[in-house]
Amino acid sequence: MILRVLKTDKEEKLIRDCQRGQPSAQRELYEKYSRKMLGICQRYVNGREEAEDILIEAFMKVFEKIGYFKFEGSFEGWVRRIMVNEALGYLRRNKSVYLNVDVEDVHNDAAVQHLDSDSVYRFDLLGLLL
Repeated sequence: MILRVLKTDKEEKLIRDCQRGQPSAQRELYEKYSRKMLGICQRYVNGREEAEDILIEAFMKVFEKIGYFKFEGSFEGWVRRIMVNEALGYLRRNKSVYLNVDVEDVHNDAAVQHLDSDSVYRFDLLGLLL
């Protein structure tokens, strides 16, 4: 069973113009979806700048692969999937950035300060993090 989502003539024309590589259509498509897609990217990374980088890379893929869109299902859902995949790829490529924890930060953390220093050693905490 193929699900066809009814699109407005304007949206279908916009997508077809993007498939032909028309820059004005690409700009219009970007302006239409960029705000919502930036919000999606921001859910995956900490900073706005990183989210914007992901957004730009993902839109480049959208325009590169838009010829594969078959007008079956939601175009917005198709774009969203590319955004999420690009964000996950970014996290995989930069996982060391997100897993890096300074031992001093752990030692000074309020949740750790209540522990008795004789029962838990800094090296034990470091071993748990690695």
